[in-house]
Amino acid sequence: MAHDRFHRDLIIDSDDAATETAVLQAIWLAGHGKEPWGADMATLRIVTSRFVADPGALHGAALTSGLVLDLVVDATTNPATGHQLGVRVDWRRVDLTCLIQHPRNQQ
Repeated sequence: MAHDRFHRDLIIDSDDAATETAVLQAIWLAGHGKEPWGADMATLRIVTSRFVADPGALHGAALTSGLVLDLVVDATTNPATGHQLGVRVDWRRVDLTCLIQHPRNQQ
């Protein structure tokens, strides 16, 4: 679950807009996470609890960041439901490569 500051003119006025904004933020973050590996492309798996209005736009944004988007809708086993509210994780201080599933990280 991401908590970040957004442009002050950005209006998030619905659950759909919040979901799409969160997916776009995850795409941006994953693009930075693959850089230390030197990977040109990576697959980003995102599980949301609701359908998005324009999945094509999200797939396009992912490709722009060198990512193939694997978008899954699953409200019952969404990993974000286990996140503790109020607990902040600053992505600038976390090793993003730990999010990459690769044999090098399975030690």
